[in-house]
Amino acid sequence: MDFPAWDTVTGQTWSNHLPHILQDISECTFVALDFEFSGIPTYQGSRQQTLQERYAEVKEAARTYQILQVGLTIVKEDAVTGTYTVKPYNIHLSPLIDSTLRIDRTFGFSSGAVQFLLKSGFDLNAPFHEGVSYLSTKEEEQVLEDAHRHNSGRLNTGTVAQIVLSKGDAESVAFLADVRKDIEEWLNVGEGRQDYLNVPSRDAKPKNGRPAVTSLNRFQKRLVHQLIETEYPSLTSIGCPDFIRIVKFDKEREERFRREKINRVEKRLLELRGFRWVIEALTGGDVSQLTPQVFRPLVGAVEDEDDATAYWKRTINGLKNKHGRIPLVGHNLFMDVVYMWQCFYGGLPDKVEEFADLVHGKFPLLIDTKYIFTHDCGDMNPVASLDDIAKAFDNITKPEIIMDEKHTRYQNTACPHEAGYDSLLTAQNFLKQAVQLPGARSRASPTPSQHTEFVSAQKGGIEKATSKTTLTKNHGNATMNTRTKFAGNNVYEALESIDPEATIEKLTVADSGPELIPSFSAPVWKVYGNKLRVFGTQERIFKLDSAGK
Repeated sequence: MDFPAWDTVTGQTWSNHLPHILQDISECTFVALDFEFSGIPTYQGSRQQTLQERYAEVKEAARTYQILQVGLTIVKEDAVTGTYTVKPYNIHLSPLIDSTLRIDRTFGFSSGAVQFLLKSGFDLNAPFHEGVSYLSTKEEEQVLEDAHRHNSGRLNTGTVAQIVLSKGDAESVAFLADVRKDIEEWLNVGEGRQDYLNVPSRDAKPKNGRPAVTSLNRFQKRLVHQLIETEYPSLTSIGCPDFIRIVKFDKEREERFRREKINRVEKRLLELRGFRWVIEALTGGDVSQLTPQVFRPLVGAVEDEDDATAYWKRTINGLKNKHGRIPLVGHNLFMDVVYMWQCFYGGLPDKVEEFADLVHGKFPLLIDTKYIFTHDCGDMNPVASLDDIAKAFDNITKPEIIMDEKHTRYQNTACPHEAGYDSLLTAQNFLKQAVQLPGARSRASPTPSQHTEFVSAQKGGIEKATSKTTLTKNHGNATMNTRTKFAGNNVYEALESIDPEATIEKLTVADSGPELIPSFSAPVWKVYGNKLRVFGTQERIFKLDSAGK
């Protein structure tokens, strides 16, 4: 299906976009992410916070405010040509939750954030009218728990609050007395009676001067359910649109009904999971719960359902082969991951160390372009916005970045503070940064003589080894300026703390071959990966992996 703007995803086009996004992720090299929020914390204190204090502040904001827009840029490397194809997506996220689930979602707006969004041209109506829905894992668990509680065959007195009527509830007491009388008369009929009793009956008549009850409201239904549960253990009540049907209790039938209702709820939850399918794909979740029919938009007009199944298998297997190890790149990523966890998982822990373990379990490699840009910046807090980094790398032409032919909205148009555009800028900044790092460009294994030379040089000092092994880096290319804009040291010097055996990859640089970023298994990411910049805190860095704690 063709869209005038493949980059823009709405709730109306979501079913067509989803299989393409999942397929792209299954084949990607990394994904760049950006969010726009309905509010952010605003710390006004004069002292530096601890990382724990900053986390607590952001955690509270994430529980109050909402992710309104998601930017997703999926990047695929062609190692032969040395090119990186980018596919940016801009996705409004709906704060609304389906009313049939019987749960609610509260969220707020900050006046400062709203003013900023409006100034940036953000359409505040779009999340509500065009947003893609989602459910967090916590919300799904809540719905399922509620479904099990209300579909156990009869009300669970241990978990459902009982209605206690007082003398002042004369009408309710009289209503229950009439229901009790109808039940007793029905039971006393004996053989030949109907298999069920409807309350109220269709031929209900006025009683004791009160008008006939022809339909039940929710409160009356609950009274009848409670009456049957507490006084008639041999019976069970079945809720219907405007009446209650009372039948003989049948354990097997009740269990069958219960399973059918739970199955319907589970199926509905899968349909309403929405954008969280993308989060599951990025973290190695079970995407196989999607049916092959979901992948029908990938199939051409002349192809059949077997082809949709083939696309489904290929995408699912591609995601499984990644084992949830898809590098996630962002700019100033700390707040993003806190909001992301609250939005799509829920239940943020109190301790920042516990949060680090949770995030690292889902995202084995997070890369913050702000951290790379300000690496070893000393005790300064340099300006390092997304746009600042882009300007600093404006003249860098390597590696070659290709915009996918369907994703051309941002080809010649800058849309700052639109999540899709910012995620694209993040991806481009990262590629230009990463291609300068040790281990970039050529990924061939070092020769035995190179290995021996390097280890020997290590004994005489890391500086000597660096001078020998980086000579091939200088071949007139502007990308070889390896100093970050505010760093006090050359990026190669950061490798001094790594085991010399692990730094062999920096020997593999050669003049020939395409410009490539370091493999994500390269030791250079022990320096630059899983460290998120958090200026304004005493620690200044949020470390995820246990090795960096």
